[in-house]
Amino acid sequence: MLGATLNHNRQANLKDYDQNVLSALSGSSHIPGVWVPHKSVVPPSAALTEFRTSPGAQTWSLRDIEGYIVEFSADQLGSRFIQKQLQTASRTEVKGVFDEIYPSDALHLMQHPFGNYVIQNLFERGTQREKTSLASLMKHNVLHLSCSPYGYRVVQKAIESILPEHQASLGEELQPDIITCALDLNGNYVIQRILQRVSPDRLTFVLDLVGRVWELASHRFGNRVLKCCIECLPDDLSRPLLDELLAKHLPCLVLDRFDFKNHSVQFVLERVRAEDKALIVTQLSSQFLSLAKHKYGSNVCEKALLKASPDARRLIIDEIMAPSAVPDAVASSSLDYVLQKALAVAEGRQKETLTKVVRTGLGDLGSSIHQAPNHRKQLASIKRELATD
Repeated sequence: MLGATLNHNRQANLKDYDQNVLSALSGSSHIPGVWVPHKSVVPPSAALTEFRTSPGAQTWSLRDIEGYIVEFSADQLGSRFIQKQLQTASRTEVKGVFDEIYPSDALHLMQHPFGNYVIQNLFERGTQREKTSLASLMKHNVLHLSCSPYGYRVVQKAIESILPEHQASLGEELQPDIITCALDLNGNYVIQRILQRVSPDRLTFVLDLVGRVWELASHRFGNRVLKCCIECLPDDLSRPLLDELLAKHLPCLVLDRFDFKNHSVQFVLERVRAEDKALIVTQLSSQFLSLAKHKYGSNVCEKALLKASPDARRLIIDEIMAPSAVPDAVASSSLDYVLQKALAVAEGRQKETLTKVVRTGLGDLGSSIHQAPNHRKQLASIKRELATD
């Protein structure tokens, strides 16, 4: 596809590209891990220009851009072309792409907005030796890549693709900075992938999280890592984290103004053992009516009604079945939802009592309900729930 002139000048163009464009790929930034293009703009090679403008470019193959793989990887259209070609490429063609990128340009492309996708495809299509070679380039750069807006994707793909002993080495390198990575916008995804894919006996960094549960639970990104620990780790590793959460931080998380914090309590109510759920109910006992009126605490109250044991559920309903519950519901949309949930899950005599309390409360309020237009929908739902009994 490329003309004779392009073939004749291929090596000269590549030499100029290696000296000029690769410095642009490495970029610099005051924020570690953020890729910033070089200030000077290097004109694209004749090959890339022809690819962008030629109507017949769709018929090109990887062999047609031999010698220009790095440049194409750093171009939006070129990167997409390589990714598409790699999906059906022969072993020889995949090796050709790998050989042009590794080792001199791989680390730059891992952090590149377009190049990172090509590296991810090499982790998918390369041989185990090629995957290991790419992963070895991350050594001493794992934290930097994990917190990079593009590199973190490559690290996750590497964790999915390489052998167990190499997976563990990536986690071990992050261990001194595990909290930094866990609280990072991008890095938290890398920690989650390690927790999901690496054998628990190799996750030595988990021990460093004990004593620092509040930092994780009270942070938007760290919270995700904590929940992943509880979900993915065996009990002997997750138990110290869970015990610390329940013993020291539960009330603060439930009522915090940031909704993601009480999400961790809801998550615990869904995933943990019955005795842990009972502990949560015990710690929050005598507070459930207050929680039911709270914008975020009501979410925990609803989840407890659904997930707690029958005995714990009866305790919660007894607390919110106060004479003031219905009048308070007119002033609090949060309590409306809790009352609906309580009516749905209550059983036997307690349901009869709750139904009577709510009906009496609604009757006593009479026309004053219309003074709460913001809650009419919720109150109408309560009436429909009563009508089903």
